[in-house]
Amino acid sequence: MDLHEAVNEFILANYDKQQGTQKWYRQKVEVFRDWCICEGIDVSQFRPSHFRKFLEHVKTRESTRSKQPVTSYTLHGYAQVIKTFLHFCVAERFLDRDVYIGIKENTRMPKVDQIRRLVVAADRECFSWLAVRDRALIFTLLDTGIRAGELCGLTLENSHLGDQDPYIRVFGKGRKEREVGMSMKAARELRRYIRGYRQAPESEQHVFLGRGGRAMTPSGVDQLLYRLEEWSHLKGVRCSALTFRHTFACNYLLNGGDLFMLSRLLGHSDISTTQIYLRSMKQREVRKVTFSLLDQINLR
Repeated sequence: MDLHEAVNEFILANYDKQQGTQKWYRQKVEVFRDWCICEGIDVSQFRPSHFRKFLEHVKTRESTRSKQPVTSYTLHGYAQVIKTFLHFCVAERFLDRDVYIGIKENTRMPKVDQIRRLVVAADRECFSWLAVRDRALIFTLLDTGIRAGELCGLTLENSHLGDQDPYIRVFGKGRKEREVGMSMKAARELRRYIRGYRQAPESEQHVFLGRGGRAMTPSGVDQLLYRLEEWSHLKGVRCSALTFRHTFACNYLLNGGDLFMLSRLLGHSDISTTQIYLRSMKQREVRKVTFSLLDQINLR
């Protein structure tokens, strides 16, 4: 399949998303397509170095509105959309999996102090309800590893936040339903936002809302996290729902979690997709979680 067909298939695959998100994807993936054509690159020939070269090209573009060089937020948006497109190409077997893995290896997990700075940065929001929402959003993403689209689709009736066994029910790709447990701390933060700060008409059942009182979109989540990243002056780590999902997966494995269980928690239909997170872990990190049966046997 050539690049034109791959881009058209990608656009069709995202028709179930909100119009704003569709426009966001289409505009950026078409810029990428045109650049590849000028460079003589077909989708089957794509390599991680091409991804970096494309982002350098984007830096030289001017904003259609301000006629100024594109902002770091715009560059971040291009990177997110093109990664999503390449992931789609891998899933549809238009592209070799190693290309996507090669790009994702650059994802760095935020450290505890960096997460704390993100949470503190939420207090810079102009309204207190936005600050509480931001904290609940960060806690939910880090604690569950759900996708941005799943977070935006989360509803009140699917948020079970009692003191015993709190969990959320989300709908992943292909509308596949799954339940994901939450820690007590994350559940308390989400419950605080819903009960004390979330303001919406009774007909609006989505949990996470934007300033206009409507359900947030994945691009809105990206904008929120990028804003917090700038406010907290973080270096060496990119704040996104994908980064938090990566952090959740690696921490789960580093604490002795099972790869098959992780695959179910993340909503993967193929365990080879889950293995991406295992490959990104350093050999030294994997060695630390080695289990020995002999350690459990008292021979005295």
